[in-house]
Amino acid sequence: MSTGSIVGIVIAVIVIVVVIILVATLVRRRNLARRRVQAQEHRREAEVRSARADQLEAEAAERKARADREAAAAREQAAHATTDRRAADEARAHSDRLDPDSGDRTDDRGSGVGRRGMQDDRGPGAGNGTLGDRGVGDDRTMGGRGMDGADGPAEQPGAADAPHGPTSRYERG
Repeated sequence: MSTGSIVGIVIAVIVIVVVIILVATLVRRRNLARRRVQAQEHRREAEVRSARADQLEAEAAERKARADREAAAAREQAAHATTDRRAADEARAHSDRLDPDSGDRTDDRGSGVGRRGMQDDRGPGAGNGTLGDRGVGDDRTMGGRGMDGADGPAEQPGAADAPHGPTSRYERG
């Protein structure tokens, strides 16, 4: 082999190496560009998901706040109902203390059991709350003789001494 052929082979090898390096660089640049595009797409998707998550979080916070307000309103309503129930119970107890016949009343179902849970003194089955179950001359009727022997309703002893007008804050108005 001559020197010229050796130099030609070396130049050919150098050209091939340079071409390989150039091709590798181009492939690398294309891969980097493609990865940049993919990274941008992933960033956009992440931003969209983040915005969606922020929106869902805001909606959830709004629903929670609404539920908290409704729960507070329900607690307040329950407190008012409890207060009203107590006031009604106090008023009922006060009216029972004032009414001489309060033990003779029947419960809401007409079972003949008075408010205090005792059986009506007229026997089982009596006292369903109608006027037809009361006998003539029964001191609880309007036309019979009262406990004092006079015609008309019986007066409770000491009824004239009872205070007139409202005595509790529930009777005032």
